[in-house]
Amino acid sequence: MQFKEVSKHYSIEMEWLNSGYSPTLEEYTSVALITGAYFMLTLVSYVGMGDIATKEVFEWAKNKPKLLKAASIVCRFKDDIQSNQLDQMRGHVASCIQIYMTEHGSTYEDTCEKFKRMAADAWKDINKECLKPTEVPMPLLMRAVNFARVIEVLYQHRDGYTNSTFETKDRISLVLVDPVPI
Repeated sequence: MQFKEVSKHYSIEMEWLNSGYSPTLEEYTSVALITGAYFMLTLVSYVGMGDIATKEVFEWAKNKPKLLKAASIVCRFKDDIQSNQLDQMRGHVASCIQIYMTEHGSTYEDTCEKFKRMAADAWKDINKECLKPTEVPMPLLMRAVNFARVIEVLYQHRDGYTNSTFETKDRISLVLVDPVPI
């Protein structure tokens, strides 16, 4: 189900790119939260969790609960902020940064600050949702939280996913190659 949804939304982005269409921020966000695939990858990670990942959990997730949506917002906006310029040079569809600047006549710096605040607000939603009792076990909720944490680290100073030769390589090395002795 999720793979079909992601594929369908990739097609929408390709149509926009090939036709030169500039989506509104609302249109872009509704598509980009899916094409980022963060929601799908969170659900895929549930598959290996054994009995804790019940049919009811997947039914819950199908309704796109606030926690999963907020985690996707953090991931998508952090990605767009740091990869915007490279993506434009590579001929990708406009990001939330480009669209917002066009719609609001905002500067690049002000726009990035706006989306950083929106990601911070999404973190507040994540935290609130983790504090509320739910039928979904906490280890499953933490998958989405940890996914957003990883994206925060990867995109902290630059696009550490696309160009991992700087901080990303060093951070992985510190954890896996030169761990702190216990």
